[in-house]
Amino acid sequence: MDYSKKKSIKYISLLMIGVLLISSSIIYGAIEEDEGIASAVIANEYIGRKVSDKLVSNINFTDVSAKYWGREAIMRMGALDVTKGYSVNGVKQFKPTEDMSKQEALAFIIRAIGLEEEAKLAAENIAPGVGDTTVSLWSKGYLTIANQLGLIDNGELTDSLVLDQALLDPALNFMRTSPVTRELAAKWMVQGINSQKPTAIVPLYRQQSIFAYDDWQDITLDMIPYVEAVTEADIMVGDGKYFNPQKSLSRAEMMQMMKNMDSLLYDTMGLVEKVGYVGHIDTSFNSDGAGGGAKFKAWIRVSDGSVDQLVREATYDQLDRLTTKDALVYKGNKLLTLNNLNEGDTVHYVVNDTTKEVFYVEVQDSYAVYHISGILQPLNEINAGKITIINRNEQKQTFTLAESLYDNVNGTLIIDELYVNYSDAPVTNGVTLSIKNQLATEITFGGALLVANEFSGLVIEHNIDFNYMRVSDWQGNEVVKRYNENDVTVEKEEYYDAEDQIGYFDELFPYYGFDEDDTSIDRIEAGDIVHIQLDPSNLEYIKRISAKTNYTVKFGEVLTSTYKGDEGYILTLKMYDETIVSYPIKEDIPVIKGSENVTMLQVESGDLIRILVNQAVVAPGTLLEGVKEIMIDPNGNVIEKIYKGNLGSVDTSQETISVLNSYELIQTGWKNYTSKVILDISKDVIPYYLGDQRITLDYAKKYLRTDGIDMYVATEKYYNKERVTKVTFRDERDSVLAYSNVTVTNGFNQIETQNHEGTINVDAGTIVVKNNKVISASNVMAPDYAQVVLNGNNQAAVIQVKPEPNNDAISVFRGRVAKINDYEDFTVTSHALLSDMDWIYSPIERVYEIDYKTVIKDDTNIININEFISYSDASKVDEVYTIIAEGVKATYIVKGPYAKDGVIGEVFSVDVEESTISLKESLVYDKITKQWNELSRPNSFSQAELFNESIIIKNNHVIALEELELGDKLRIMTTIDLAEQLKLEDLREFPGYIVYVE
Repeated sequence: MDYSKKKSIKYISLLMIGVLLISSSIIYGAIEEDEGIASAVIANEYIGRKVSDKLVSNINFTDVSAKYWGREAIMRMGALDVTKGYSVNGVKQFKPTEDMSKQEALAFIIRAIGLEEEAKLAAENIAPGVGDTTVSLWSKGYLTIANQLGLIDNGELTDSLVLDQALLDPALNFMRTSPVTRELAAKWMVQGINSQKPTAIVPLYRQQSIFAYDDWQDITLDMIPYVEAVTEADIMVGDGKYFNPQKSLSRAEMMQMMKNMDSLLYDTMGLVEKVGYVGHIDTSFNSDGAGGGAKFKAWIRVSDGSVDQLVREATYDQLDRLTTKDALVYKGNKLLTLNNLNEGDTVHYVVNDTTKEVFYVEVQDSYAVYHISGILQPLNEINAGKITIINRNEQKQTFTLAESLYDNVNGTLIIDELYVNYSDAPVTNGVTLSIKNQLATEITFGGALLVANEFSGLVIEHNIDFNYMRVSDWQGNEVVKRYNENDVTVEKEEYYDAEDQIGYFDELFPYYGFDEDDTSIDRIEAGDIVHIQLDPSNLEYIKRISAKTNYTVKFGEVLTSTYKGDEGYILTLKMYDETIVSYPIKEDIPVIKGSENVTMLQVESGDLIRILVNQAVVAPGTLLEGVKEIMIDPNGNVIEKIYKGNLGSVDTSQETISVLNSYELIQTGWKNYTSKVILDISKDVIPYYLGDQRITLDYAKKYLRTDGIDMYVATEKYYNKERVTKVTFRDERDSVLAYSNVTVTNGFNQIETQNHEGTINVDAGTIVVKNNKVISASNVMAPDYAQVVLNGNNQAAVIQVKPEPNNDAISVFRGRVAKINDYEDFTVTSHALLSDMDWIYSPIERVYEIDYKTVIKDDTNIININEFISYSDASKVDEVYTIIAEGVKATYIVKGPYAKDGVIGEVFSVDVEESTISLKESLVYDKITKQWNELSRPNSFSQAELFNESIIIKNNHVIALEELELGDKLRIMTTIDLAEQLKLEDLREFPGYIVYVE
């Protein structure tokens, strides 16, 4: 073929592409109702992917009919590369009703959490052995990654890689081809997401949602927290009455389950789902000697008022090779492409905001345009692009404005195609809004008259003693009005009701019902935005007030929280811009940590917090601020480890730093030597110090990479890794002081401790850790229990403060159950209190309170509180329990043995898998002499084995075995005389039931 013919064919092809791309706009181009969208600033341009045209054929499964209930979920997961389907004799099938196998479920989950590439690499790295046929197993990479994530254990991985599954016993082995149960799918889903996004979804150990199912008791015990998590999040639902935990999951059900994850799934995959409507469509194409192409563009008016573009692109290169970038569109139960979008379509679309790719679009319906008239309200939310009216039914309605209608830079609003300054907006006049998909795209005048006895503004002063209010209206005039507190109606929309956009102005009109915003006049404060209606008979007096707060959110790190008696607290913060600010805090201010309400007593130095601040500009340059709520980040700034070593390499592109010849600081000093550890330095601000002088990382790289200078590094928890939060360099000899009490501090740069003679100096470079957070030295106080690392004779490199060992607030009893009051309390006929090593008997009945937080261990299992009953064959009356109590509240009820012997020792190793604790310097209790004696003069080693009914108590809390630290001093109650056993049987192992950390 000669060049001219070839070129002509290319041009014809381009023309055909253009015809295909513009077909929608030719047919539907008459719909041009969002007039400003074509000229709007494009917030984001998302282009289709190269693989999309292949995906259309790959996932247009022939066995998933247009009316099949799970069709959209299957198509969506196919578009997101989660499912691939089957090729049966060249025909694409999904087999939606077939049982989902375990290997398929794991593959889908691993693809969904973004680890498919890792799975492919893992498959390539499995070295085949002699006669090994697993090289042909498609799922081996996914199974390997599932093992690395902890979804399956080593034994299950070994079973799964056996090619011929018929060789395995289904009752004993993990069968990769067997159906996955609903409860197991729930567990794997939570574990998989949690491995990548630790805070996104977690097992829930306080069950509520599963109790809605009649068969919740059929859920396997260790699966319950995972089923609770997916049930609570509406990811998995039963049939209304039953969850069917042991039932197999069909392939279609698995896809629907993943779709139900919604934003949780997209967040894990690094994607975002947006909602909007197609407001404009355009097509352009070009051709030249070097190539050419065509573009289909759909302007999307997003629900927040901004405008995105979705682009389908077809191009020829110089060699006449066609490349198409497109996205899948699910519309009318059909799988189509972007050029099938029409103006007016309402769309949900999934995009990657980093790569600017569009993956999938679902067309739900077409928008209907309607008009609504009402009274324009003050432009209190115009900066957020929102406008509010009172409609004909005297209800307040708030709409998002199309961004073409307002300009916050110049302070103008377009009304009837005229630019109107915000200050000149026809507030309290009638307007008509054109509404499309809850978005206001046009404003026209409605012609209502100004209400003379109403005005709006910002409260500058509210004098409760003399019943007057000073308000700055929107024209800048200062207005003073009085009120009679018994004759004024007040409502106030609090900050937590800010999303409730209907009803808070309703009392300004004669027909209104109950309003939860009703309040009293004393709740109006400086900084509130108010709309005031005056008394028609006396315009100097206020008749009605409708108010909302003028809030802002600030973030910072707590330096100090100081109690001031009746005045409340003074909270001093270091803000993110390094400025230091202080706020007075009233004692009744809500303080929330995680999801729990706490008090100011729980606000600690080093906490990362968010505060809600009410602001009032009472005069030019004068800003009054008041804190209304405090949110504590329960995970922020929590210290993971402290290292010592020498500075190695710094990789600024990967944001890592290496510490050579590193040690970790533990209770007994510097341990766990490693030749090199690589740490994350991605935190925005990391302070680096040489002694007490702040330095840069570049300075450290250039001058401090030497064996003669110690590098101390504090790291914090950051999702599933640790990252550096502070670094200090010092050049003196290092020594570690054991934990002891601080006896003296000057509150600035000097402390004294019980175990060190003389003053210890503290400077800006000292790493000070308290409450598991890095804090300033001024928060070290007597009698803090601290471990000090000296660099030089009297210079502190590290000060680590922890709670002093103390279990005084917790008591251990034994008693026989006489009566149980379901869910509330139980009575023992008599009881014995453990005091040191003696059980002190009392014949008096004792009542212990219980609730859903009480942990009950019966023999080898944790039982639910509704199983702790006094009737039926399951009655617990006459049973003897060990009871861990805080006052009258039982926190743990354990069916353990009567342990009267004891062993004391220092922890030098803990084996969590084997549930054993190894002790040195062991002492054994003699019940006759009541003395502690050395276990063995030449070798004082002993080993305690713990069981399900064993309890570990540390600092007035029951803790898990893995929370023990090397160097902890333990007192363990046991049922054997270890010294006698050692003499007779030469055995140093003993069972441990009650363990005190002392």
